Amino acid sequence: MKANQNSQELLKLASEAARANKHKTAIKHYKQYLKTVPEDNSVFEKLAELSELAADEISAAEWWLRSAEATKNPLHYVRLAKIENKWLKHSNAVRTLDKALALSPDYRAAHVEKLFTLSELNSNSLKNAAETFLLIEPKSATGLAFLGRALTAQGLLSEAEGPLKLALSTEPDNGYANKFYALLKVEMLQFQSAMELLLKAHEIFKRSGAKSEVDEIEILYSYIERNSDVAKRVSKFGAVKIEEQIRILGECGVKIKQPFSLPAFLKERRVTREQLEKEDPFRNLIKALCSAELIENGETFDAECIYSDGDYKRFADMFARIASGAFPLKDCDDEIAMKDDVTGEGGTALLRFTLNGKDYEWKAKVDNDWLDYRILDRLGALAIKHDKDIRFILLDGEDLIFLTAQETENLRKLTLLDFQILGTKE
Repeated sequence: MKANQNSQELLKLASEAARANKHKTAIKHYKQYLKTVPEDNSVFEKLAELSELAADEISAAEWWLRSAEATKNPLHYVRLAKIENKWLKHSNAVRTLDKALALSPDYRAAHVEKLFTLSELNSNSLKNAAETFLLIEPKSATGLAFLGRALTAQGLLSEAEGPLKLALSTEPDNGYANKFYALLKVEMLQFQSAMELLLKAHEIFKRSGAKSEVDEIEILYSYIERNSDVAKRVSKFGAVKIEEQIRILGECGVKIKQPFSLPAFLKERRVTREQLEKEDPFRNLIKALCSAELIENGETFDAECIYSDGDYKRFADMFARIASGAFPLKDCDDEIAMKDDVTGEGGTALLRFTLNGKDYEWKAKVDNDWLDYRILDRLGALAIKHDKDIRFILLDGEDLIFLTAQETENLRKLTLLDFQILGTKE
């Protein structure tokens, strides 16, 4: 009688602690209760949920497994699989979900989680799993979306578009349908459509609280945004012979130092024709030429380069040098005092120079050893003010090239390169 009273008291204490969001206290009382009534497997589920709330995923996984095995509840296997997927143990998750489906072959939650798991594995089994699910729910937008994803992964782009379009027409606010259709659009080089679909998917998943999906979509969006211009160039130009790239760059004002030997250049830089002709036309060539110091009106630099006096002066000198008299900065000097602490923040940095008889003194932000790019932008703006027909462009934040306004326009038009024109919003 006394043992029974003690057990009921422990259950009461555990329930009260859980209602008060005192998760660890509730867990302690439930564990004490199990010592008195070990056969009460209904408590396993409570311990699993409380462990998740207490951010103890290891314990949560153990309790979900015990509960699933004791109660034969397929949902508990699904909850375990979700944790395994979070740990990136996708193969384990597939096995766990197969146990859930063995208990309940038509269990929707298990099918959907398995589709997600197989998509993370890039498994060839994804198509079969999607088709199996669609036999149970023929009009499921989620099932159609994962079937489209499987076909996309297999390179069957025209076949993938059908189920993805049907998924969106069935359920326009299905996050997976929008996300996977966006990935298909990327493969089809339709980047604007891809980004629009990703924004819709981001909104849907954010509204539902699916943080991992939101984070992944933000990474995907940034990647597509950065690399869409590469794919556009590859799509438009195909494999452009290096000799043809050099000719086009010459028409756009990029001056290669002479004498120039292409075989010697390739050997010295340890690059192949394929890298320069197929992977990223024009960009890779410009970067290789700049790093080899073979462009008369261009130079490359490292942005983590501000340590002591002379480092900002070096940039002012670079602007003047590659402009070959068109931007005649004189008496360039600087003062750099780094703050000596753990973070490297603080300190002072000044750049001084003269242009057309006028003295300039600019203050730069000190952030460890990082260059303050605002100084470069101000130099670009000053150059345009000095002569409206000259431009300094910045490629990938590390390659500086001097051109005329017309040459800059030609470079963007003929190469589709995405670069910053310093001193402008372009």
